[in-house]
Formats: sequence, structure tokens, C-alpha cells
Amino acid sequence: MRDKTESFAQSIIETSDKNITNLPDSSLADVCRLILASQDFAVSIRDLDFKPLYVNDACLKLFGETREEWNKDNWEQRYQPEQINKLYDEVIPAVITGKKWRGDFKIITPDGTRKRVLSNWDAVYNNKKNIVCYYGIYSEVTRMSELKENLRKKNKFLNNIIDALPEPLVIKSSDGNIIAANKAYCCTIGKTRKDLKGKNDFDIFPDDVAKRLKEHDNKALHLDKSIIQEESIIKSNGEKVLFSTKRVSTNNDDGEKILICIARDITSERTLQKTVAESYHQLETYLTGLSYDLLRIQDDVAASVSKASAVQGLFENSNTTFNELINESQLKNKQPINPFITPTHLSPREYQVFLLLIQGKRIKEVANELDITGNTASTYRSRIMKKLNISSITELIQYAMRQGLI
Repeated sequence: MRDKTESFAQSIIETSDKNITNLPDSSLADVCRLILASQDFAVSIRDLDFKPLYVNDACLKLFGETREEWNKDNWEQRYQPEQINKLYDEVIPAVITGKKWRGDFKIITPDGTRKRVLSNWDAVYNNKKNIVCYYGIYSEVTRMSELKENLRKKNKFLNNIIDALPEPLVIKSSDGNIIAANKAYCCTIGKTRKDLKGKNDFDIFPDDVAKRLKEHDNKALHLDKSIIQEESIIKSNGEKVLFSTKRVSTNNDDGEKILICIARDITSERTLQKTVAESYHQLETYLTGLSYDLLRIQDDVAASVSKASAVQGLFENSNTTFNELINESQLKNKQPINPFITPTHLSPREYQVFLLLIQGKRIKEVANELDITGNTASTYRSRIMKKLNISSITELIQYAMRQGLI
């Protein structure tokens, strides 16, 4: 639109300038006014002192002014306060030196309506290349500016949301161009949002990495479901990290497919898993060796128990009780055969419990075999331990072996 209107306005001046010798000035002005008045774009012309020369109906309608109000040229009333300085500091200095100026203004119409107007200013030259006047072409961009502002706010809101995520996140178009990225992603690859916008993975990563990422992106887009994978990336500081990435495809408001990719750094997690696996392997090796040792001990204990059983059998087959044998021995020798087996040390019942214990039987098994309660069997065991000054079954078995009972 700008090129078309500028070209049109300039052609009017050029055509008029060529025929300036054939037409009276008043006729030339009337022709220009007639042509410009019939156009739907807003145009105003100013003299070398930047005073109003002409304004068409479209321009008056845009600014909401009458021709009389326009000619009064009350900038303080027409423009918002901060815009007046722009006229003096930017527009006028540009056009009087033969430069084009393009920009927008915030205006206030007489009825209080606030608008945003895009202005294109340029100078008009005669055939001697002298500036004869200045013209401005205007178009209302209020709605466009509102849309841009709303878009800016939405983008800011979206950025605030994704920046709150500690994990890197990037949103791509279906052709792989980056639409948005959060701070974590930018920090990971050492780029700013401005650097990333419109770029693709081939602009950021080495070709082999970019090719792999592109394949994963395409897979997620075509399958229409989330894809979880592990990918190794070298960060901007040279650190190699392992990410677990999740890709999800969806559609934007225009129905176009976009891809959302979020990554989680699992480098420490995988290192920990490796350490745990190595520790487990070491523990497994240790336990395997320990099991062999326990089997060997079990065999040794079984052999000892078998020997103890044989000793018990000798006593069970004898018609003379153990206590009687002790008494007989004491009568003959006037001294105990062994301090351990004197009547003052263990009673017959305690000795029975003792024999069962050195066979490796548990309290419950001892109780069942002697037809006594578990508490009673436990009491006998405690007495035996106390009398023999022994603190464990292991020591009890060792004691029996030293006495030749096993």
C-alpha cells in the first residue's frame, strides 16, 4: 500500500510538473486536488514552511476534523503529547533534508477517540530538483497495533510460563524452525531467544546431532503421539550431558502442526545407577563367596552333629543313667572324671538339653523332643550357659568338641 500510494502521489506531481508550462497554476492545483480527492487513502500536502496546503476527505475522516480545523493545524489538540516531539525531532528534520520518513503516531480525534496512524512523509521536487512541497500519506493501524500488542502480551505470558520450568523446553514448527524456547533451553545451548527465533537445529548443532534430532522430531509429528528418548548433547560450556526428551505434537489456532519438546538432564541419575549396579555386582560376588563358606561350615557342622548323635545313642542304649555312672566314678576315684560332667554342674535334664543343643537343634526342636514347653527349654539353655560360663551356641559346640563329645 505504501509503495502504491507514494508512487501514485509522485506520478501526479511529475505529470503536473511536466505540464506546468501548459497549465495555469490554478488549473494545475485544481487538477491535483481533483485527483487526490477521489482516492480512498489519506493525503495531506504542506508547503516549505510545513504549513497546510491541501488535505483530502479521506484524511479529514481519519483524523475526525473539518477542513477548517485541519487548516488551523493545532498539533497539541491533534496528537498525544509525547508525539509532538516526534514531529519536531524526527519528521520535519528528515523531510526538509530530502529524506523519507515512515512511522506511526498516536492521535486524538475531536470526539476523544484514540487512534494509531501510520505516516509516510516525503518531499516533492520540480524538474530543477528543488523541493516544492511535502506530502504525507496516512493509514490507520489502530487494530493492527492492538493485535500486535495483544500478541506481545500473549508471547510474554507464554514466555513467563515456560521460563518457570527448570527443564529445557523448545517449541518448533512442522518444518523444524524454532517458534519459542525457555530460558533453560537458551542457557543449555548458549543462545538468546533472538538468536534462536526462526532457526532450526542445523543452525545450532553439528550436522550429525541435528540430523538425529530432526529424525526424532519427524517421528513424533507423524505418529501423533508422545515420544520419549535419551539423547546426548554437548552444552555451550563443552559439558556432555544426557537428556531424557519427550516430544508431543499438537495443532496451533491455524490448524498447523507444532512440536513441543521438553528435556530432563539425567546425567547424574545415570551415573548413580551405574554406581549402584557396580556396587550390586560387588555385593553379589561377595555373597556368592560367602554362600560357599556357609555350605562348607554346614557340612562341618553336620559331621559334628552326626558324631554327637552317635555319642547320645551310646547313653540311650545304656541301662545305667549318666548320673549313676558319675556317682560310680566318683566313688571309685574319689574325684570327678571331668569337672564339666559332675552332678553339681549339670542336672540329667540339663545334660539332655545340652546334647540336643550341640547337635544344632533349636529351642523349639529341643522342647518338642523332650516334651517340654519352649520357655522351659529356653530356661535350661540359660542355666547351661551360665554354669559353663558360655555366651553362645557356637561356644557351646566348641566346648563340647574340646570335651571330646563331638
